[in-house]
Amino acid sequence: MAKPAQTKTPGDNPDFVRLVQLGKSDPGVRRQLQGLLSLEPFDRESALRTLIQNMRADGAPGELAAALATLLDDKVARRVLQMIQNGEPG
Repeated sequence: MAKPAQTKTPGDNPDFVRLVQLGKSDPGVRRQLQGLLSLEPFDRESALRTLIQNMRADGAPGELAAALATLLDDKVARRVLQMIQNGEPG
């Protein structure tokens, strides 16, 4: 009998976890993430897609782009915004 596929969550991605930790500990990163995550969903998605596309064109690490892409999900974005605003543990 085959093992059921394990569901990956954002918390399983160490690069995403590090991004959230930086958002909680670094004021500059926190301001940038709060600005992005406070946008309406359509605007947030558009801004993130443009940012990710520009990062890839500039040769930024794929891991960072993938971590940011996780924030395209509305539920994830709302939760991360709440965490960095309230200083909640990851």
